[in-house]
Amino acid sequence: MSKSRQPNELERLRAELAAAKAPREAMQAVLEESAEIARLTQELSDEPHIAAAVEEHGAVGDAIAVLHTPAGAIIVRRPKGAVWRRFSETAAGMKSGDILTFVKSCLVYPQKADVERIFDLHPAALERVGGMLAELANVKASEAVGK
Repeated sequence: MSKSRQPNELERLRAELAAAKAPREAMQAVLEESAEIARLTQELSDEPHIAAAVEEHGAVGDAIAVLHTPAGAIIVRRPKGAVWRRFSETAAGMKSGDILTFVKSCLVYPQKADVERIFDLHPAALERVGGMLAELANVKASEAVGK
């Protein structure tokens, strides 16, 4: 192939590739916009429940934790001592059913049936919420050092 033909061939291939990608990229942009609209709509719907949980239980990150999922927020409160002890004693051999029981015992929002639906749609959310509960149960470094 001569050097004079290479740039024309490169330009042609680049143009063909751009034309081939254009419909997919356009669809991707539409889907991303739809997903963002759905996310914002869901967050607007969840916000009054988060505000109510803060008012009733305390601050996010201290007394409660919030996990946002595409199917809705999950709000849990810091586990009580007896619940935490029961959970932590079985943590080594814990199965997802044990984590679900633990999460449900600390659930603020949504209702138990709705949280199960969220976990069915987003199975990894269960472990994330379990981890958030563990963080809530931890003593903050400033509290552990003393006042």
